[in-house]
Amino acid sequence: MHKRRLRFTIATFILAAVTLAFAATTLVGAPTLLIWTISIAATEYGHLFALAAGFLGLVVLFVAPLPLRNVPRILASWIFFISAGLLISPAIESGSAAKQLSRWVETPHFSFREAFFPTREEPVPFKRIEFQRPDQSPGLIYFYPAQVPAGTAAPVVIVVHGGSWKSGDPLQLPELNSVLARRGYAVASVDYRLLPEAKWPTQKNDVLAAIQYLRDHATDYAIDPSRLVLLGRSAGGQIAETVALDPPEELKLAIVGCIAFYSPADMSFAYQFGREDDLASTRPLLREYLGGTPESSPKTYREASGYDFVDPTSPPVLLMHGRHDNLVWFKQSLRLTEEIQKIRGTVYFLDLPWATHGFDYNIHGPSGQLSTQAVLGFLKKVF
Repeated sequence: MHKRRLRFTIATFILAAVTLAFAATTLVGAPTLLIWTISIAATEYGHLFALAAGFLGLVVLFVAPLPLRNVPRILASWIFFISAGLLISPAIESGSAAKQLSRWVETPHFSFREAFFPTREEPVPFKRIEFQRPDQSPGLIYFYPAQVPAGTAAPVVIVVHGGSWKSGDPLQLPELNSVLARRGYAVASVDYRLLPEAKWPTQKNDVLAAIQYLRDHATDYAIDPSRLVLLGRSAGGQIAETVALDPPEELKLAIVGCIAFYSPADMSFAYQFGREDDLASTRPLLREYLGGTPESSPKTYREASGYDFVDPTSPPVLLMHGRHDNLVWFKQSLRLTEEIQKIRGTVYFLDLPWATHGFDYNIHGPSGQLSTQAVLGFLKKVF
Protein backbone atom coordinates (compact mmCIF):
# COMPACT_ATOMS: atom_id res chain seq x y z
CA MET A 1 0.00 0.00 0.00
CA HIS A 2 2.83 2.37 0.88
CA LYS A 3 4.57 1.74 -2.50
CA ARG A 4 1.30 2.26 -4.38
CA ARG A 5 0.73 5.61 -2.67
CA LEU A 6 4.31 6.62 -3.34
CA ARG A 7 3.94 5.83 -7.05
CA PHE A 8 0.67 7.74 -7.14
CA THR A 9 2.31 10.71 -5.44
CA ILE A 10 5.18 10.74 -7.95
CA ALA A 11 2.75 10.50 -10.88
CA THR A 12 0.65 13.33 -9.42
CA PHE A 13 3.64 15.65 -9.10
CA ILE A 14 4.83 14.81 -12.63
CA LEU A 15 1.39 15.68 -13.98
CA ALA A 16 1.33 18.86 -11.91
CA ALA A 17 4.78 19.87 -13.20
CA VAL A 18 3.77 19.25 -16.82
CA THR A 19 0.58 21.28 -16.32
CA LEU A 20 2.54 24.16 -14.81
CA ALA A 21 5.09 24.10 -17.64
CA PHE A 22 2.25 24.21 -20.16
CA ALA A 23 0.60 27.11 -18.33
CA ALA A 24 3.90 28.99 -18.08
CA THR A 25 3.93 29.43 -21.87
CA THR A 26 1.30 32.16 -21.34
CA LEU A 27 3.98 34.30 -19.67
CA VAL A 28 6.87 34.39 -22.15
CA GLY A 29 7.68 34.18 -25.84
CA ALA A 30 8.32 30.71 -27.21
CA PRO A 31 12.00 29.75 -27.70
CA THR A 32 11.23 26.91 -30.17
CA LEU A 33 8.61 26.19 -32.83
CA LEU A 34 7.22 23.31 -30.77
CA ILE A 35 6.75 25.50 -27.70
CA TRP A 36 5.26 28.21 -29.94
CA THR A 37 2.57 25.76 -31.04
CA ILE A 38 1.97 24.79 -27.42
CA SER A 39 1.74 28.45 -26.41
CA ILE A 40 -1.08 29.05 -28.92
CA ALA A 41 -3.03 26.27 -27.23
CA ALA A 42 -2.25 27.66 -23.77
CA THR A 43 -3.18 31.27 -24.55
CA GLU A 44 -6.10 30.87 -26.95
CA TYR A 45 -7.66 27.71 -25.48
CA GLY A 46 -6.32 28.24 -21.95
CA HIS A 47 -9.76 28.95 -20.47
CA LEU A 48 -10.74 25.36 -21.34
CA PHE A 49 -7.52 23.86 -19.95
CA ALA A 50 -7.96 26.00 -16.82
CA LEU A 51 -11.12 24.06 -15.97
CA ALA A 52 -9.22 20.78 -16.22
CA ALA A 53 -6.33 22.10 -14.10
CA GLY A 54 -8.70 23.45 -11.46
CA PHE A 55 -10.59 20.15 -11.38
CA LEU A 56 -7.35 18.21 -10.87
CA GLY A 57 -6.42 20.57 -8.04
CA LEU A 58 -9.72 19.84 -6.29
CA VAL A 59 -9.33 16.09 -6.81
CA VAL A 60 -5.83 16.13 -5.34
CA LEU A 61 -6.92 18.29 -2.40
CA PHE A 62 -10.03 16.35 -1.41
CA VAL A 63 -9.95 12.90 -3.02
CA ALA A 64 -6.53 11.61 -4.05
CA PRO A 65 -4.88 9.12 -1.63
CA LEU A 66 -1.61 10.95 -1.05
CA PRO A 67 0.53 10.17 2.00
CA LEU A 68 1.51 12.81 4.56
CA ARG A 69 -1.95 14.33 4.25
CA ASN A 70 -1.00 17.96 4.53
CA VAL A 71 2.27 18.65 2.69
CA PRO A 72 2.11 16.72 -0.64
CA ARG A 73 -1.63 17.14 -1.01
CA ILE A 74 -1.59 20.91 -0.52
CA LEU A 75 1.55 21.45 -2.59
CA ALA A 76 0.34 19.42 -5.58
CA SER A 77 -3.14 20.97 -5.48
CA TRP A 78 -1.69 24.48 -5.42
CA ILE A 79 0.47 23.72 -8.44
CA PHE A 80 -2.71 22.81 -10.31
CA PHE A 81 -4.51 25.91 -9.02
CA ILE A 82 -1.63 28.19 -10.04
CA SER A 83 -1.63 26.56 -13.47
CA ALA A 84 -5.37 27.17 -13.77
CA GLY A 85 -4.84 30.83 -12.87
CA LEU A 86 -2.17 31.24 -15.56
CA LEU A 87 -4.31 29.51 -18.16
CA ILE A 88 -7.38 31.64 -17.49
CA SER A 89 -5.36 34.88 -17.38
CA PRO A 90 -5.57 35.69 -21.13
CA ALA A 91 -9.37 35.54 -20.94
CA ILE A 92 -9.36 37.77 -17.86
CA GLU A 93 -6.91 40.23 -19.46
CA SER A 94 -9.16 40.40 -22.52
CA GLY A 95 -11.62 42.52 -20.60
CA SER A 96 -9.02 45.26 -20.17
CA ALA A 97 -7.56 44.81 -23.65
CA ALA A 98 -11.02 45.26 -25.18
CA LYS A 99 -10.99 48.88 -23.99
CA GLN A 100 -8.40 49.65 -26.68
CA LEU A 101 -11.09 49.01 -29.29
CA SER A 102 -13.36 51.77 -28.04
CA ARG A 103 -11.80 54.17 -30.59
CA TRP A 104 -13.29 52.29 -33.51
CA VAL A 105 -15.64 49.58 -32.14
CA GLU A 106 -19.02 50.52 -30.73
CA THR A 107 -19.29 47.91 -27.95
CA PRO A 108 -15.95 46.16 -27.50
CA HIS A 109 -16.07 43.18 -25.16
CA PHE A 110 -14.83 39.69 -24.41
CA SER A 111 -17.48 37.03 -23.95
CA PHE A 112 -16.74 34.09 -21.66
CA ARG A 113 -19.90 32.48 -22.98
CA GLU A 114 -18.59 32.63 -26.54
CA ALA A 115 -15.22 31.30 -25.39
CA PHE A 116 -16.71 28.27 -23.65
CA PHE A 117 -19.77 27.74 -25.87
CA PRO A 118 -18.78 29.12 -29.29
CA THR A 119 -21.43 30.01 -31.81
CA ARG A 120 -21.19 27.65 -34.75
CA GLU A 121 -22.18 29.18 -38.08
CA GLU A 122 -22.18 27.46 -41.45
CA PRO A 123 -19.17 28.52 -43.53
CA VAL A 124 -19.96 30.62 -46.57
CA PRO A 125 -19.28 28.54 -49.72
CA PHE A 126 -16.42 29.94 -51.77
CA LYS A 127 -15.72 29.94 -55.50
CA ARG A 128 -12.36 28.81 -56.82
CA ILE A 129 -11.21 31.27 -59.47
CA GLU A 130 -8.18 30.95 -61.73
CA PHE A 131 -6.44 34.00 -63.17
CA GLN A 132 -3.20 34.69 -64.99
CA ARG A 133 -0.21 36.00 -63.12
CA PRO A 134 2.26 38.42 -64.72
CA ASP A 135 4.33 35.47 -66.03
CA GLN A 136 1.16 33.85 -67.45
CA SER A 137 1.23 31.06 -64.85
CA PRO A 138 -2.13 30.22 -63.21
CA GLY A 139 -2.98 31.96 -59.95
CA LEU A 140 -5.83 31.18 -57.57
CA ILE A 141 -8.45 33.24 -55.80
CA TYR A 142 -10.87 31.74 -53.27
CA PHE A 143 -13.82 34.10 -53.46
CA TYR A 144 -16.43 34.34 -50.69
CA PRO A 145 -19.44 36.26 -52.05
CA ALA A 146 -20.95 38.87 -49.74
CA GLN A 147 -24.29 37.90 -48.24
CA VAL A 148 -26.14 40.96 -49.54
CA PRO A 149 -29.30 41.53 -51.58
CA ALA A 150 -29.03 40.75 -55.29
CA GLY A 151 -27.83 43.70 -57.32
CA THR A 152 -25.70 45.12 -54.51
CA ALA A 153 -22.03 45.77 -55.29
CA ALA A 154 -20.15 44.76 -52.16
CA PRO A 155 -16.84 46.15 -50.91
CA VAL A 156 -13.97 43.68 -51.08
CA VAL A 157 -11.42 42.42 -48.53
CA ILE A 158 -8.31 41.02 -50.25
CA VAL A 159 -6.76 38.41 -47.92
CA VAL A 160 -3.07 37.53 -48.24
CA HIS A 161 -1.97 34.40 -46.36
CA GLY A 162 1.10 33.96 -44.20
CA GLY A 163 3.77 31.27 -44.14
CA SER A 164 7.21 32.96 -44.14
CA TRP A 165 6.89 33.52 -47.93
CA LYS A 166 7.64 29.83 -48.45
CA SER A 167 4.46 28.02 -47.40
CA GLY A 168 0.76 28.57 -46.70
CA ASP A 169 -2.23 28.83 -49.03
CA PRO A 170 -5.42 30.90 -49.50
CA LEU A 171 -7.48 28.47 -47.41
CA GLN A 172 -5.49 29.38 -44.29
CA LEU A 173 -7.65 30.42 -41.30
CA PRO A 174 -10.91 30.60 -43.31
CA GLU A 175 -13.35 31.30 -40.45
CA LEU A 176 -12.86 35.06 -40.54
CA ASN A 177 -13.57 35.05 -44.29
CA SER A 178 -17.03 33.62 -43.64
CA VAL A 179 -17.65 36.06 -40.79
CA LEU A 180 -16.90 38.97 -43.12
CA ALA A 181 -18.95 37.58 -46.02
CA ARG A 182 -21.98 37.08 -43.76
CA ARG A 183 -21.73 40.75 -42.78
CA GLY A 184 -21.79 42.10 -46.30
CA TYR A 185 -18.12 42.10 -47.36
CA ALA A 186 -16.90 40.07 -50.31
CA VAL A 187 -13.65 38.27 -49.49
CA ALA A 188 -10.99 37.28 -52.02
CA SER A 189 -8.27 35.11 -50.53
CA VAL A 190 -5.41 35.12 -53.04
CA ASP A 191 -2.31 33.05 -53.56
CA TYR A 192 1.17 34.09 -54.64
CA ARG A 193 4.31 32.31 -55.73
CA LEU A 194 6.58 31.09 -52.94
CA LEU A 195 10.23 30.73 -52.08
CA PRO A 196 12.66 29.38 -53.12
CA GLU A 197 11.55 29.86 -56.75
CA ALA A 198 9.93 33.28 -56.35
CA LYS A 199 11.80 36.25 -54.89
CA TRP A 200 10.48 39.72 -54.06
CA PRO A 201 8.68 41.55 -55.71
CA THR A 202 7.02 38.53 -57.35
CA GLN A 203 4.67 38.18 -54.38
CA LYS A 204 3.45 41.78 -54.57
CA ASN A 205 3.01 41.56 -58.33
CA ASP A 206 0.95 38.37 -58.00
CA VAL A 207 -1.38 40.03 -55.49
CA LEU A 208 -1.71 43.08 -57.74
CA ALA A 209 -2.58 40.80 -60.66
CA ALA A 210 -5.31 39.15 -58.57
CA ILE A 211 -6.70 42.57 -57.64
CA GLN A 212 -6.70 43.66 -61.28
CA TYR A 213 -8.53 40.49 -62.29
CA LEU A 214 -11.24 41.16 -59.71
CA ARG A 215 -11.58 44.77 -60.82
CA ASP A 216 -11.88 43.70 -64.45
CA HIS A 217 -14.63 41.21 -63.49
CA ALA A 218 -16.35 43.32 -60.85
CA THR A 219 -19.78 42.91 -62.42
CA ASP A 220 -19.43 39.12 -62.59
CA TYR A 221 -18.75 38.91 -58.85
CA ALA A 222 -21.05 41.75 -57.71
CA ILE A 223 -18.23 43.74 -56.14
CA ASP A 224 -17.38 47.43 -55.93
CA PRO A 225 -13.89 47.84 -57.46
CA SER A 226 -13.50 51.27 -55.87
CA ARG A 227 -13.70 49.94 -52.28
CA LEU A 228 -10.86 47.57 -51.43
CA VAL A 229 -9.13 46.69 -48.16
CA LEU A 230 -5.97 44.56 -47.93
CA LEU A 231 -5.76 42.07 -45.05
CA GLY A 232 -2.63 40.03 -44.42
CA ARG A 233 -1.18 37.79 -41.76
CA SER A 234 2.53 37.61 -40.95
CA ALA A 235 4.40 37.38 -44.28
CA GLY A 236 1.10 38.12 -46.01
CA GLY A 237 0.80 41.24 -43.90
CA GLN A 238 4.12 42.48 -45.26
CA ILE A 239 2.80 42.03 -48.79
CA ALA A 240 -0.54 43.64 -47.92
CA GLU A 241 1.17 46.65 -46.33
CA THR A 242 3.37 47.27 -49.35
CA VAL A 243 0.40 47.03 -51.74
CA ALA A 244 -1.70 49.40 -49.61
CA LEU A 245 1.03 51.90 -48.69
CA ASP A 246 2.85 51.83 -52.04
CA PRO A 247 0.08 51.11 -54.57
CA PRO A 248 0.21 51.65 -58.31
CA GLU A 249 -1.42 54.90 -59.42
CA GLU A 250 -4.64 53.24 -60.57
CA LEU A 251 -5.27 51.77 -57.10
CA LYS A 252 -4.50 54.78 -54.92
CA LEU A 253 -8.14 55.80 -54.54
CA ALA A 254 -9.55 52.26 -54.62
CA ILE A 255 -7.55 50.95 -51.64
CA VAL A 256 -9.29 52.47 -48.63
CA GLY A 257 -7.59 50.52 -45.83
CA CYS A 258 -5.06 47.92 -44.73
CA ILE A 259 -5.27 45.33 -41.93
CA ALA A 260 -2.14 43.51 -40.78
CA PHE A 261 -1.87 40.72 -38.21
CA TYR A 262 1.59 40.30 -36.59
CA SER A 263 3.45 41.50 -39.69
CA PRO A 264 6.98 42.79 -40.43
CA ALA A 265 6.59 46.35 -41.71
CA ASP A 266 10.28 47.28 -41.91
CA MET A 267 12.55 44.68 -43.45
CA SER A 268 15.81 46.45 -42.61
CA PHE A 269 14.71 46.64 -38.97
CA ALA A 270 13.83 42.94 -39.09
CA TYR A 271 17.30 42.09 -40.40
CA GLN A 272 19.07 44.38 -37.95
CA PHE A 273 17.49 42.78 -34.90
CA GLY A 274 17.09 39.27 -36.30
CA ARG A 275 19.62 36.45 -35.92
CA GLU A 276 20.85 33.58 -38.01
CA ASP A 277 19.39 31.07 -35.56
CA ASP A 278 16.32 32.74 -34.10
CA LEU A 279 12.86 31.19 -34.19
CA ALA A 280 12.13 32.40 -37.73
CA SER A 281 15.73 32.07 -39.04
CA THR A 282 15.20 35.73 -39.81
CA ARG A 283 18.46 36.69 -41.48
CA PRO A 284 18.78 33.66 -43.81
CA LEU A 285 15.09 33.97 -44.69
CA LEU A 286 15.37 37.68 -45.57
CA ARG A 287 18.53 37.14 -47.61
CA GLU A 288 16.70 34.47 -49.59
CA TYR A 289 13.51 36.54 -49.97
CA LEU A 290 15.13 39.87 -50.82
CA GLY A 291 18.28 38.67 -52.54
CA GLY A 292 20.85 40.00 -50.10
CA THR A 293 21.34 42.09 -46.99
CA PRO A 294 20.21 45.67 -46.29
CA GLU A 295 23.74 46.78 -47.18
CA SER A 296 23.96 44.88 -50.48
CA SER A 297 20.32 45.39 -51.55
CA PRO A 298 19.09 48.61 -49.87
CA LYS A 299 16.59 49.46 -52.63
CA THR A 300 14.94 46.03 -52.42
CA TYR A 301 14.64 46.22 -48.63
CA ARG A 302 13.05 49.65 -48.92
CA GLU A 303 10.60 48.56 -51.62
CA ALA A 304 9.55 45.58 -49.45
CA SER A 305 8.90 47.78 -46.39
CA GLY A 306 5.52 49.40 -45.99
CA TYR A 307 7.09 51.43 -43.18
CA ASP A 308 9.12 53.39 -45.74
CA PHE A 309 6.06 54.49 -47.73
CA VAL A 310 3.96 56.07 -44.99
CA ASP A 311 2.81 59.53 -46.04
CA PRO A 312 -0.26 61.80 -45.66
CA THR A 313 -1.98 60.02 -48.56
CA SER A 314 -1.73 56.59 -46.90
CA PRO A 315 -5.07 54.84 -46.26
CA PRO A 316 -6.19 54.00 -42.70
CA VAL A 317 -4.33 51.05 -41.17
CA LEU A 318 -5.30 48.50 -38.50
CA LEU A 319 -2.41 46.66 -36.82
CA MET A 320 -2.67 43.77 -34.36
CA HIS A 321 0.23 42.14 -32.56
CA GLY A 322 0.98 40.01 -29.50
CA ARG A 323 3.76 41.02 -27.11
CA HIS A 324 4.97 37.41 -26.80
CA ASP A 325 5.54 37.04 -30.55
CA ASN A 326 9.03 35.60 -31.09
CA LEU A 327 8.58 35.11 -34.84
CA VAL A 328 7.84 38.76 -35.74
CA TRP A 329 8.86 41.27 -33.10
CA PHE A 330 5.99 43.23 -31.55
CA LYS A 331 7.95 46.43 -32.18
CA GLN A 332 7.35 46.07 -35.92
CA SER A 333 3.69 47.03 -35.49
CA LEU A 334 4.47 49.51 -32.71
CA ARG A 335 6.98 51.38 -34.90
CA LEU A 336 4.61 51.47 -37.86
CA THR A 337 1.88 52.83 -35.60
CA GLU A 338 4.19 55.58 -34.35
CA GLU A 339 5.32 56.42 -37.90
CA ILE A 340 1.73 56.86 -39.08
CA GLN A 341 0.90 58.93 -36.00
CA LYS A 342 3.83 61.25 -36.77
CA ILE A 343 2.21 62.36 -40.01
CA ARG A 344 -1.22 62.43 -38.31
CA GLY A 345 -2.46 59.52 -40.38
CA THR A 346 -5.23 57.18 -39.32
CA VAL A 347 -3.99 54.09 -37.51
CA TYR A 348 -5.59 51.71 -35.04
CA PHE A 349 -3.46 49.36 -32.95
CA LEU A 350 -4.61 46.32 -30.96
CA ASP A 351 -1.92 45.42 -28.42
CA LEU A 352 -2.40 41.91 -26.97
CA PRO A 353 -0.11 41.46 -23.94
CA TRP A 354 -0.52 37.67 -23.65
CA ALA A 355 -0.58 36.75 -27.34
CA THR A 356 1.92 35.04 -29.60
CA HIS A 357 2.25 34.69 -33.37
CA GLY A 358 -0.87 33.22 -34.95
CA PHE A 359 -3.06 34.36 -32.05
CA ASP A 360 -6.22 34.35 -34.21
CA TYR A 361 -6.07 30.58 -34.76
CA ASN A 362 -9.05 30.21 -32.42
CA ILE A 363 -11.54 32.84 -33.54
CA HIS A 364 -13.57 32.25 -30.37
CA GLY A 365 -10.61 32.63 -27.98
CA PRO A 366 -9.42 35.80 -26.24
CA SER A 367 -7.36 37.12 -29.14
CA GLY A 368 -9.72 35.78 -31.78
CA GLN A 369 -12.73 37.57 -30.34
CA LEU A 370 -10.95 40.91 -29.97
CA SER A 371 -9.22 40.78 -33.36
CA THR A 372 -12.50 39.90 -35.11
CA GLN A 373 -14.23 42.85 -33.43
CA ALA A 374 -11.26 45.05 -34.42
CA VAL A 375 -11.53 44.00 -38.07
CA LEU A 376 -15.31 44.46 -38.23
CA GLY A 377 -15.09 47.87 -36.54
CA PHE A 378 -12.32 48.97 -38.89
CA LEU A 379 -14.23 47.89 -42.00
CA LYS A 380 -17.28 49.78 -40.78
CA LYS A 381 -15.09 52.88 -40.45
CA VAL A 382 -13.47 52.73 -43.89
CA PHE A 383 -16.26 51.38 -46.10
